[in-house]
Amino acid sequence: MIRRAISLPATRPRGESTISTLTPASRQSSGVKDMRKAFASVLFLLASLTPVIAQGYNPPAAPPWAYANNYGYWAFPGQAANTFTFTPLNSINGCQVTNVDFAGTPTFAPFSNPIALAPVFISDIQPANSEVVTPSSAFTSNSTTCGAVLPAVNNHVTFTLQSGTGGLQEALNSNATYTASYPTTIYLTPQWYNNIFGIRNTNTTLNAITPLTVLAAAKGSKNGLIVDVTTVPFTTWYWTGAAYTASVQSGTTPFPVLGQYWAFWVPPTAAAGTGAGTGPTISIPINSGAANGTVNLLTGTAPTASGPIFTLTWSATTGTPGVPTNNWNYTVSPVCTITSVGVNPYTGTNAVTGTTGAVVDTYTATATALAPLTAYSWTYHCH
Repeated sequence: MIRRAISLPATRPRGESTISTLTPASRQSSGVKDMRKAFASVLFLLASLTPVIAQGYNPPAAPPWAYANNYGYWAFPGQAANTFTFTPLNSINGCQVTNVDFAGTPTFAPFSNPIALAPVFISDIQPANSEVVTPSSAFTSNSTTCGAVLPAVNNHVTFTLQSGTGGLQEALNSNATYTASYPTTIYLTPQWYNNIFGIRNTNTTLNAITPLTVLAAAKGSKNGLIVDVTTVPFTTWYWTGAAYTASVQSGTTPFPVLGQYWAFWVPPTAAAGTGAGTGPTISIPINSGAANGTVNLLTGTAPTASGPIFTLTWSATTGTPGVPTNNWNYTVSPVCTITSVGVNPYTGTNAVTGTTGAVVDTYTATATALAPLTAYSWTYHCH
């Protein structure tokens, strides 16, 4: 039947026009009819295969995997000062958030506790007031007014509520409760690490939050594995019944983690040199990262000409699971640009050394020394 359908019709005599698709069926040749039947059969087969393909990637019992960072991009703007509940204006379907992973449902509720209430990041318009708070209770996700009861310490007038775990606890709440013949794997990616460092770099109080502290506080189940794909080899964190712990080989010997990928939000360390004078003050603001940031310097007395103003040093270590570093881990030195900003401009010379070990950027004064007891600022951009 199929061979008949796809075989070419007999050649028409010269001068005979082809049959239009609008020609009545009674006047069409049998070859054309057979071809249309074949096309219809192919379309039917494709349509019938589609659900099978979808089910292969989206099992009905549980999703095979999910990215933690994808559960960390939700944000609810506050509607009133120090009020962490939301009316239907911005709580459509009861604070439901679109689920970007394969899962049994298209949405998830960040203020729900199938396993544990997820810590919430209160991102305040005043960065110093921002904080991460664990809800004492939450409204059900199908209520007309939804949200959480947050025992906030600081005053919040203009703010948004966001994930306090970079999406990890929300991913566990949404996926580690399924009962299936296999666990759901929650992947930790560089994007998840950047979510965490975006929180911790907001102010000095939040600087105590690290990927490792978030992992240590995560609540899950044996149905939810956490796999960190930023380590070599991958690190699997499994649920002990009380906490997640890194997997071991043969029950006793830990996997040899050879290193961890560079983390965007870990800034270099800065040290002042003789070009900055005696008793200078140097700092890198908390919102700086590994590749981009700012160096603030208050010179001391008697800065020297042609001397090193400051050095930026990136780590020589490659990190451990949950504790990434800014090690470049490249075979060539990065290229860094230092640009003078602020009210007191000064342009020195710049040189970068080091590759897979510690990378050092040295910024040196020209023949004209910096002014003593004067504030300077520079931005750095490395790639």
